[in-house]
Amino acid sequence: MLNFLINRSILTQVGFLFLMLFVLWFFGISSLLNRLTQQQLEIQARTVVDNVNTLGQLISGHGGMWVKAGPDFNERYLDKIDAGNGVFFYSKNPARVQKEFSDKGLSNKFPASFRMVSLNPTNPENLAMGFEAKALREMTRDKTNGKNIHSISRHNDSQYEFIEPVIHSENCIACHGDPAKAPESVRNAYGTTNGYNYKAGDLAGAIAVTIDFNKWEMLSTLINAPLVLLLLLPIIAILLFVYLQSKNISSIARRIGSYQRGTPIGVDARAIPDNTRNEVFILIKAAAKMTGIVEGTYAQLNAYIKAAKHSKSQPKTNAVRD
Repeated sequence: MLNFLINRSILTQVGFLFLMLFVLWFFGISSLLNRLTQQQLEIQARTVVDNVNTLGQLISGHGGMWVKAGPDFNERYLDKIDAGNGVFFYSKNPARVQKEFSDKGLSNKFPASFRMVSLNPTNPENLAMGFEAKALREMTRDKTNGKNIHSISRHNDSQYEFIEPVIHSENCIACHGDPAKAPESVRNAYGTTNGYNYKAGDLAGAIAVTIDFNKWEMLSTLINAPLVLLLLLPIIAILLFVYLQSKNISSIARRIGSYQRGTPIGVDARAIPDNTRNEVFILIKAAAKMTGIVEGTYAQLNAYIKAAKHSKSQPKTNAVRD
C-alpha cells in the first residue's frame, strides 16, 4: 500500500490521507452525536423522575391526597368522609396518585411516560416486567452486596427506557410496613400478602420511564447547516490548496523535465529571494542553479574541445639547422 501511494501524485496521497481522516472523523462524530442524544434523553427521563418523586413526597408528607368522589371513584382509598347529600371525599395514597398520573400521561400520548414498578408490588398492576424486572433484580443484588444502586437505561433508534430506583421512606412504611398496621382500606383493596414488611431504606421498586423519540429529529436539533459548513469548509479549503499546489509543482516539474541546453526552465529564479522558506521556490532555485552549472560545465568542455582541435590543425615547424 505504501509503495502504491509513494508513486502516486501528491494530490492522490493527500486525498487518501483526508479520506482516512474523514472516516475516523465520521465515526467519531457519530459516536459523539449518539452520546449527546442519549444525554438529552437521560435529562428528559430524570426530569420525569424528579416530578414524580416530588409529587409522591408531597402527597405522602400529608398522608394522602383528598379528592371529591366522582365517576373515577373505585373504592380504593385510605380514608373517607361523608359530606351529606350523597357527596363524600376520600384520600388516595401516593402510589395511587402516581399511577393515575402515569395513566393520564399515557392517555394523552405524551412522548415520555412512566409507571411505578416493583418485584413485590401491593398493586398487581405495578408488577415489573421484562427490562424493568431485570433492572430491579440487578439493583436488589447490588443492595444486598452493599453496593450503591444506580439508574439503569437502554435504548434503540426509537425508544429510550430509564429505570430509577425508589427507596422507602418513613412515610411509606405506614402502608408498606407491618400489614397488620396498614390502613384497613389498603388491606381490603390489595390484601395482606404482597408489598409489605418493608422498612425505611429498603428498595421499594423503581420509576420506569419510557420515551419514544425520532433519532433523526433529535440529531437535527443538535446539528444544523452552519455547523456542517463550519466543519466542511476548512476541509474543502485545505483540499483546494493542496490541489493548486500540486498543479503548480507538476507544471514546474514538466518545465524542468523538458529542459534543453540554452532553453530557460520557464521560471525566473532570480526573482525568488535567497532566504525563501517555500519548498517549491527552493526547488526552482536549485534546478536553476543545477542547469547553470551544467551549462557552464558544457561551455568549458566545448572550449577545451575547440582548443584541442585548433592545436591539432596547426602545421608542425621544421627544426632549426646548424
